[in-house]
Parts: sequence; C-alpha cells; structure tokens
Amino acid sequence: MKAGIRYFLFAMLTSIPFAASGGERPLESTTASTLSGPEALQFLIGKTLRSTGNSQSGPTYRYFMNDHLEYRCLGVSPTGLSRRDLRFHNEANGCALLVISMKGQRLCEAVGYEHCGQHDFALTIRKAAKSRLSSGDHQLLGKVKLSYADPTPVGSNFNNPAEYDLFQGNATLFPDFDPSPRPNLLESNGREEMDQEERRCVESGETASDTRIVGNTLVWRNRDGKFDGRNAEYFDPDGRIISLAIPESPPADASPSHPSQDSEGDIGINHWKIEKGWLLRTENDEPTKFCCRLSVRLQKPKNASAASQARSCVTASQTPTKYIVEGNPYQIGVKLPATE
Repeated sequence: MKAGIRYFLFAMLTSIPFAASGGERPLESTTASTLSGPEALQFLIGKTLRSTGNSQSGPTYRYFMNDHLEYRCLGVSPTGLSRRDLRFHNEANGCALLVISMKGQRLCEAVGYEHCGQHDFALTIRKAAKSRLSSGDHQLLGKVKLSYADPTPVGSNFNNPAEYDLFQGNATLFPDFDPSPRPNLLESNGREEMDQEERRCVESGETASDTRIVGNTLVWRNRDGKFDGRNAEYFDPDGRIISLAIPESPPADASPSHPSQDSEGDIGINHWKIEKGWLLRTENDEPTKFCCRLSVRLQKPKNASAASQARSCVTASQTPTKYIVEGNPYQIGVKLPATE
C-alpha cells in the first residue's frame, strides 16, 4: 500500500468517535437522529460518506460496501490540475480497503493491524432538505457527523473530517467487486505464463481486439511466491486498468509499529490505450502520461500459428510471476446481489 495512504489511515484509526445525541429515525425527519453500534454500521452499508469543510485538499470518501469491507479514499489537492488530470490523479491515488467489524458497540478497522474504538461507534444523521443528485449522480441523502476525542492527530498533515455528506450507493471513483479471493483461478480458468522480455515493450496489434489482455485479468503471486488469488489487474474494455489487492484480517500480533503489510488491501485505477500498434498504459507515479517503458505488452510466441494465444511480457525474472486469466472473475464493476 502507498506510504501516504497508510500514514493517513494511521491518523484516522487513532481518531475515535464518541456517541452523539438525538433520537429521530434516520432519513425520516429533518431533526437530527442518532444510531450507534451495529445499528449504525448496518445503516451505512451500501452508502458513501464524503467529508466536508476542507478546501485545501480533496474530500475523503468512505464507502461501506458490506459489513466487513470499507473503502477509505484520500482526496488529492486540486491546485494546478485540470478536471481531467485531477480525476486521473485521484484514480491513481486509489483507496485503502479496510477490514471492518463490530466488537460490542465499538467499530474495529484493520489496515495492517486492527484498531478498535474505545467508545461506542455513533452517527448523528440529518436528512437533506431536498433530494438531489450529486457526486456522480448519486442521491444526496443528508449529513452525518462524527465527533472525535482528538481532532488533531499528532504529526499529521491530513484533514481529519468529522462532518460528511451522505450518499446512496458507491459515490467513489472505484467500482464494487466480489471480495472473495480466487485461489483456484489458475487451475479452473487455465493460465498463460508471462514471457520475460527485457525491453518490456513489444507489438500488441493495431486494435484492442488484437490484444488478448483487454477484457481479461492479470493475476500474480504474493511475496512468498504463492498464488492466493488476492492480487489482480482487470483491463476493462472501457480503457481503465483496475488494480485490486483484497485485504484480509491481520494476525493478532500486528500493531502500529509492526503492521502486517501482507494483509493490507487497496483498489486503484490506471488507463490503457492502443497507439500505432502499441498497448500503452499510465502508472501511479505518472497518472496522466501514457508510457511505453512500463507498459504491459503482448506478443505471439515465436514460430506460432495465427491461432496461438498471445502472451504478455511483464515479469523481470526467469520465473513467471503474472498470469492472464479469462474475463472478469472478480466481478469488478458488476452489480452483485445483496447478501444477508
């Protein structure tokens, strides 16, 4: 996970919300109402919080995809960026994916280590005066307020939002996905090992239809050289490359000083395009530049027939680390049925 996001999340996780006052049922009255504990988390599932009140940086988004996974997205400062470039920078910056749970009335969040609030998790909610669309045509439902025991985390330059706009659905830039890892992909879908190619830049065909990677998914091994089905990149036909690292609960001995990086998760977006027979892509450090030297490239095996499948040249060692699997097995961007 990117160091900036990790540092930001450390500041966020050490800022603990305490219970607010109120009593009205949420979104049924213009008077403020309060939910706490598991009821508060259940209310947030399928909704997005967007921070308000800080013009120096982009807003922070918190999307609760289900009762055990949260997107935490730190905004990029808009200063000096066009609207297009700002979107590309926000997409490349990505979101941390947090494993969440309730322990009694306390919300616990994990990003390398588990942190549980010392007070009840509580939301103060006020319904929007008028229903309107905003943040990518998602309905603005109202306002949510969190109060923090320590509103200024020591050593943090990031805003620590306490007030949010509340939106229906996923109002972030990043799509939903099926969070179940796919450890059997290589066996069930077949695979194509990535050939080593020192230049990492070979012809892919004149159009996207010539490029087998488009519409399919790259998966790769973890740091131990094993395939656990948690890391993937989906080359969406719409021109996006959605990278995904599915988080898992960290070990019990993980701590802020010794986080478990192997358990962390995130989601981000880069872009691809075909230009003069080359498949170009953007990278996190240069999100507005389509480059060749860092690109994923496809080529036919030597002496292969026209019917042979293409292979990709992306690994820098003799041992294959990445594989192509067919289609979109993680259901990225696909509306999934609700679960109990």
